[in-house]
Amino acid sequence: MSIELKSVSWTATRSCILVKFPNLQILLDCAVVRSNRMSWQKKVHPYGKGVIPILKQMQELVYAELLPEVRTVQSRDLDLSDVDAILVSNTVSLVALPFYTEGTGFKGTVYATDPTVQLGKLVMEDLCDMFERVDRPVEDTAWAWKALCQSFSNAPLSDPNEWRPFYTRETMEKSLARIRRVFFREEIVINGELYVSAFSSGYAIGSSNWLLKTEQHRFGYLAPSSLRHSHSKPMELAAFAELDSLLLTSQSTIDQAPDLNVFKFSSAVIETLKMGGNVLIPVTPTGLVYDMFECVLKTIELQNLSRNIPIYFISTVAESSLQFAQIYPEWLSDDKGSRVYKPEEPFFHSELARTGRIRVYDSLHGPFSRDCRQPCVVFAGHPSLRIGEIVQLLDLWGGMSRNAIIMIDPDYPLETYYAPYKSLAIRAYYYPIETRLDGTQVLNKVRFFKFNLVERNSFCWYCISLSFLSLPI
Repeated sequence: MSIELKSVSWTATRSCILVKFPNLQILLDCAVVRSNRMSWQKKVHPYGKGVIPILKQMQELVYAELLPEVRTVQSRDLDLSDVDAILVSNTVSLVALPFYTEGTGFKGTVYATDPTVQLGKLVMEDLCDMFERVDRPVEDTAWAWKALCQSFSNAPLSDPNEWRPFYTRETMEKSLARIRRVFFREEIVINGELYVSAFSSGYAIGSSNWLLKTEQHRFGYLAPSSLRHSHSKPMELAAFAELDSLLLTSQSTIDQAPDLNVFKFSSAVIETLKMGGNVLIPVTPTGLVYDMFECVLKTIELQNLSRNIPIYFISTVAESSLQFAQIYPEWLSDDKGSRVYKPEEPFFHSELARTGRIRVYDSLHGPFSRDCRQPCVVFAGHPSLRIGEIVQLLDLWGGMSRNAIIMIDPDYPLETYYAPYKSLAIRAYYYPIETRLDGTQVLNKVRFFKFNLVERNSFCWYCISLSFLSLPI
């Protein structure tokens, strides 16, 4: 008898692993990636002789003026009708969930913590709103560019015929209804033979690592994890000390220390504001953004800049995000959680929003266009620079060199996603705030544990090359 592992993910930071036990199958997380081959700008030229109107050329790069699509796992690689349960470790995985549960034959149960569901739902709603607001032409020749794309200098790395449109709000709700919410350390039983528990991974509020047990085997799964828990509950490893096998995934791919990049980020913010410029920070509406609010405010105060410099948070779910982050004290770090009982609010951003230092808007239109004062700092979506208010802000402020855009999401590198905007005068920076464990941190933490580590050579640690791997039980 054996346990079989199959990675169906194609990227280092989006794990999606099928675990086959003798009598059941478990999917560890879901993966989806947004395409960067779609773009829209006013000042572009048709590609070639304009035979396919949606193709636009920006210097040597070619893009399609279409609604952005996403890449997810193909049905030939994963039969979800045979999967008994899906374990969702964080909000990034939750965003991908509808592609795996709806229209796939999946009949099982999904397990995730309550903060992962609530905060992840906000991200999903925000994305649905962004995609619904995208105004792109509908072309009968939309399919044709995919037959030509391999001749482009920036040819896609995957087959665009396998890309899909984003899901609807109705599909999202159906998928979320399948979820059973769990607490940390709560033991759940699947099919009467597999015992599963979630433990804090330290990566985000409610994010989890998982312990899977049968009568003969203890199996640990480390999803994206972090020792730099600024607001989430610390990573818990004690339960993983006595294992038969440990599966490591989604480690850091950035060789720059986050503390150094936070310093560089702060310096760029100050430099830009002193020049009278505006700072654009593309973000998702939960997670890292909570820490960056405090970072920007403290930086402004330390440099004795005017307290009248506004900080704007623009998202259809911005207000809900700030509120939800406050209602999970038991899922927060001791420092943040203890503030509730003083009584104080766990996050400074609540007080800052109440006093007007952080100003929340659901779009650039209406009140924001009337109230906006410059110079300012704007947090808005999306880090891909293909959808969301950030696209309009780049169009609005991209022509001025005193302005700056600072990309901080390690999953959206500047050289890949900023390429269509290189001709703009705005200064662009990439200071990824990567908090996921790197290989050295992992080994330092687990070297004294007893387990059979899935080796780097056979597993590649990032789940890129793994096909099937048998673990003895």
